[in-house]
Parts: sequence; C-alpha cells; structure tokens
Amino acid sequence: MAKTGLPPWLLASIKHLASLHNPEFYQRQKLRLSTWQTPRFVRCYSEDLSHLHLPRGVLEPLRTLLESAGSRLDLADHRPMPAPLPARLQLKPSGVVDLAMIQASPASLPATWWRCLGATAWSWSTSATTYPRSRSSPACATRLSATSWG
Repeated sequence: MAKTGLPPWLLASIKHLASLHNPEFYQRQKLRLSTWQTPRFVRCYSEDLSHLHLPRGVLEPLRTLLESAGSRLDLADHRPMPAPLPARLQLKPSGVVDLAMIQASPASLPATWWRCLGATAWSWSTSATTYPRSRSSPACATRLSATSWG
C-alpha cells in the first residue's frame, strides 16, 4: 500500500490494525520486571520509504477503516493463478470404526455389539478402536472393524 497521500492519523490507524499486543511485555510488567527492549506491540507489517506492506488478514478491517474515512480500497492482485489440478476425491473405508461414528448413530450398531459392550462405560486402551472382552460374553470381538458390521 502506498503511503503517499495518506494523512498521518490514517497511516497510524492502518499500522495499528496490523499490530498485536505483545503478551511477553505485559507478563514482564505484571511481574515488575524490566520491559526495556521488550516491545509493547508486535508489528505484523513491514514498511519502506514509500510503501506499507500489510498481511492478508487485515484486508476486511482495512476496507472498513478506509470506508469510514470516506475513501475506498482499490485492490489489484498480480499473483499468477495456477491451473487447476485434474484430481478426483476417492474415499475408501479404512476398515476401523471410529468412536465418533458409534456415538453419532448408536442405532446402527448390531444388537450383538450392544450385548458385548453392555451398559457400562467403555474402557479404552491406547488404540482408540480396541475394547476389552466382556466376561459375560466371551464370543465378543475385541476390535470393531468395518467388515464386522454386516
């Protein structure tokens, strides 16, 4: 963004948009430590003699600020646009049932699984798909997989 022609108050407001409070400064101030050479704000912009280089995340707040100042933002994007890649999304089942899938649709579990799991809370091991065997039903499998749903 060119700095020429911008009033100082607007330039300061734009710089403030692209700055963040430095939590390290406030932590040191709270602990009554020296804040010398610890900036109060983290600058997320860079500037040279003629331009102010802003991050992309301030585009909408910048547009709002300039509209409230009675101006408008003309944006020209000179980045090259790559051609889209010829790709298709192919989903394959992984073979393992996720806990979120079980919790989302408990009615879809076969009745034999509910007998195996019982009404008690499930105890999980390090693998998120491994269940302990039920003492009352030794025929229950210890791992749910997509092939056992059927």
